[in-house]
Amino acid sequence: MSFVKLDADILQSTLWLDREAREIFITALLLSMPRDFTEPIRQISVRSLDETGFTAPPGWYGFAPVSGPGLIHRAIVELTPGLAALERLGAEEPGSRTPLFGGRRLIRVEGGYVVLNFMAYHDKDHTASERMQRYRKRQLLLKETRNVNKETRNVAHSEVRGKSEEIQETPSPVVPRPRNPLFDALVEITGANPAVSGGEIGKALAAIKIIMPDVTPEEIRRRAANYKTQMPDCTMSALALAKWWPKCDIAGSGHTGKPRLSAAEFSAASQRDDPFGEGPR
Repeated sequence: MSFVKLDADILQSTLWLDREAREIFITALLLSMPRDFTEPIRQISVRSLDETGFTAPPGWYGFAPVSGPGLIHRAIVELTPGLAALERLGAEEPGSRTPLFGGRRLIRVEGGYVVLNFMAYHDKDHTASERMQRYRKRQLLLKETRNVNKETRNVAHSEVRGKSEEIQETPSPVVPRPRNPLFDALVEITGANPAVSGGEIGKALAAIKIIMPDVTPEEIRRRAANYKTQMPDCTMSALALAKWWPKCDIAGSGHTGKPRLSAAEFSAASQRDDPFGEGPR
């Protein structure tokens, strides 16, 4: 459907004072489509098929493919006053502000009605230049805003990338783990590899600290030496030392001068106070 502008100047025309003619004319404007007539347009009478004798020159007009009664019905006007209004719209009007076509506005033709001044309403635009200026300003502002946003995104992306590269290039400092003298003493006296037997050594140290909470590295070394003199035939590990910790307070011959216990005697004496509930390894 075509778009047509309704000029506010219509309020100053004689048409605005004629209610039926005004309603029918505006309805015809809304129903019309632009059409290029290449032949002269002969007007037909509203109430008959006779020609009135008026002829509009070839050109562009608005054409509404509707009958007279149909147009009147669309305009919500009674039939009799509506037919009279159609006759007035197609008749010459000397007092009209627009002398073109003798003041005629709407004429009946073959196939419908022609709005003679349709293109004047269709093309009329008092604010086209001003609207184009506002449109160009909006487009320019939109383009500038997009450029600013793009630059902001690029800067932000560069900053984030730079910080990311700085973080990747700067390695985290390695904080050395504090030494545990008790753990180191057990590693020393057993000759174990802490990377392999670290869990076993830690478990043994925990068991020793339950028996003797204030144990010192020197005490570990002393009891390890006693373990070797009491059971020279047994392999000493951290867990073995923890198991026989209470009995290793006794020194064998060569340390205190006391007689050295045999493995069997040491085992029998140890059954009464075995923290792990097991015999010698």
